[in-house]
Amino acid sequence: MKLIAESGSTKTDWRIISSDEVVGLFSTKGINPLVQNITEIEKSQMEALSRFRNSSISQIDFYGAGCGTENSKNKIRNFIKGVFPYSEIQIESDLIAAARALFGNKAGIVCILGTGSNSGYYDGTKIVERVPSLGYILGDEGGGVQIGKQILIDFLRKNLPSNIQSFLQSKLSLSESEILDKVYQQSYPNRFMANLVSLLNTELPENEYLSKIIKNQFNLFFNNCLLKYSTINRSEIGFVGSIAHYNKGILKEVAAAHNLKVHNIIQRPIEILTSKESLEMDFVNNNN
Repeated sequence: MKLIAESGSTKTDWRIISSDEVVGLFSTKGINPLVQNITEIEKSQMEALSRFRNSSISQIDFYGAGCGTENSKNKIRNFIKGVFPYSEIQIESDLIAAARALFGNKAGIVCILGTGSNSGYYDGTKIVERVPSLGYILGDEGGGVQIGKQILIDFLRKNLPSNIQSFLQSKLSLSESEILDKVYQQSYPNRFMANLVSLLNTELPENEYLSKIIKNQFNLFFNNCLLKYSTINRSEIGFVGSIAHYNKGILKEVAAAHNLKVHNIIQRPIEILTSKESLEMDFVNNNN
């Protein structure tokens, strides 16, 4: 059997594969080796994974946020080895997962708009050009954290429309000091801020206030990242992630304003990566 995982900073989706078919699936908290040490990763994942410790899983393909460097890959590899010491392990970035889900073995510019944001030019095998995302402190334009950050600022300064202000007050039930503690003192402030966007997207969709912030962030992503690619005017452009999925209308509008066309938008790459067609392509063994 094979275990395939696709992880962002907020959520990790796992699929158990047998004979090119999904026979089991589950989700755990997100993993990001750039902001988590191996102890934190183990603590968040071990309860779910330990039940498979004695299973016949022979191969594990892990795609994750923050897995673009060898140091990060080794951190994930060591964690997985602790649970599955005899399995073959392949680790790639979430950008590769997005690229394979969007384009398969064809070339294109791949974009992630989820908790954070990222992009790269994929030549059909690997990422050959990148504009660095810089993470949620320095960059991540268009991602949930930056959108959520503006919502939080407006909430604390009471600059929100009254219906949204009241809605968040009832949902959060937090004082200013408690919110600042979550942002500056507690772990994973990026998840906290990004979750505000998911909350409004679900409970108060298509409101003018949220649409304006999202459109502004998408414009920043295009101007600061996408338009930097040398192939931008002759490449297909695809997006993955919850922010892209739930706001695809705004995304296509912003793309059109830049004379660009969106090729495809996928919420979860794991669903494509574990389809029978993708499994038969066997990206990991053929492309490494």
